[in-house]
Amino acid sequence: MTLLKRMSLFVVPYSTLKWFCVLLLLLLPSFPCAASFPEFSDTAQVMRRYDYNSGLSQVTITAITQDQLGYIWVGTQSGLNRFDGHDFVQFEVKQNSKHHLSGGFITSLCHSGKYIWVGTSTGLSIYDTEAGTFRSILAAQNEAVSSDRVKKVACYGESVTVSTEEGDAYRVNYQTLTPEKLYLTGKFVREVQETRDAFVYLNADDLVSQPKDKVGANVLLEGEFKTLSLSHGRIFVVDADDKIISFDTQFNKVQWQKSVSAKVNLSIHQIKVRANEILVASNTGVFILDLQGNIKRHWYRRAEQYDGLQDNNVLSVQRDRNGDLWIGTESQGLHFFSQLSESFGHVGEQNFPHAPLGHPDVRNFALDSSERFWIGTSSGLYIYQKSSFIEAHRIFPSLSAIKGSFITQVKIYDDTLWVTTRGDGVVRYALTQGEYSHLMPDSDNGPELSFNDVIEYQSQNLSEFKDARSYEVRRRVENLSAVF
Repeated sequence: MTLLKRMSLFVVPYSTLKWFCVLLLLLLPSFPCAASFPEFSDTAQVMRRYDYNSGLSQVTITAITQDQLGYIWVGTQSGLNRFDGHDFVQFEVKQNSKHHLSGGFITSLCHSGKYIWVGTSTGLSIYDTEAGTFRSILAAQNEAVSSDRVKKVACYGESVTVSTEEGDAYRVNYQTLTPEKLYLTGKFVREVQETRDAFVYLNADDLVSQPKDKVGANVLLEGEFKTLSLSHGRIFVVDADDKIISFDTQFNKVQWQKSVSAKVNLSIHQIKVRANEILVASNTGVFILDLQGNIKRHWYRRAEQYDGLQDNNVLSVQRDRNGDLWIGTESQGLHFFSQLSESFGHVGEQNFPHAPLGHPDVRNFALDSSERFWIGTSSGLYIYQKSSFIEAHRIFPSLSAIKGSFITQVKIYDDTLWVTTRGDGVVRYALTQGEYSHLMPDSDNGPELSFNDVIEYQSQNLSEFKDARSYEVRRRVENLSAVF
């Protein structure tokens, strides 16, 4: 006997199937049209946190970098840590020793080649990742070094540049590891970085570029600045008002200047510029900007979210080679945010204010072949389309019969929409042909109006379910019949 392909509907008492749904939508990568989903303005922000209990030496994270082997290096106010994804390794400190880590208060980290360059409050140390040994460069043993109080280490250019708290600077040759004093114009020189032709740095009054082969310096921008970062012919600086400024060195002009927050007490601690983004560590969390200064993401602490960022005062941030984010805070240790978490997003009534989702109690959702995202709520059926949430009956008037209904299930089979409800029966709507059916089958006590689910099966018979009544509908039949 030829088996008939049928559609089965199961009527289940609502007391036996209570759903406690939240509006958390998982964007499955297998969907062919993932780009049609909402671009969430409020990411889930689920993070993993590491602190004393995880093996960190201290929870004030001052610097983060990654080496060529994939290890994450974490500097704190009391110790240097190396993380392999499972365990933290800490390193012994011996001040005034050429062959040990020179200090425990880590101020700056960077990676170049096989070396991790470690700035501390008591000297510069260099860790050879292949040999597993330290070498320290100290003022007492090098005339080119005037102070051991390292403020910033920059692995950018032909050598590593080191700025000190006293406003002096020196560079270290990658090959010989010997220091050379830099004579730079201006008072309180800091944030020194080397390009092919010049040294770019901040002094007490200006952003300056000093050519290597000429006497004198060029003032690029006047004013007081806090920090800088270089990327592909552009200089990004943070001014005294915590605005980020993009300066184009080719055309010698400001491209844009923007503030990442309207908060009066905003303080930016660090910026890192990558190929296509700017990472910003601040006292209001972490911002990710595009290279035009537009905010793409913002992670911040929420009082009732215990698996998110736990401290808004972020001192350091690092994107690793997998695209994952490492966030160092002042008081709550190291946070890890996987880029896979960006597949999750939260949509509430406050999102898409021009056309918001009308009710936050989402029961289920489905995707049709035209890239429409159908969302069933306890107060009606919605469609996400063209950056708007729209009541389904406004696009498909035939669905007015379930306007405001309690939707229990939304499914799409072969471009046919099936909607089950609590109190308004079952709707079947062929999205391409426009054929519409509103199904309310008869039972011993009158019409059945509440359904919890609809499933497709390929079978000849249906069996009875305990504490539930089953119904079937053939694809070409307009009524439901009870199956016993």
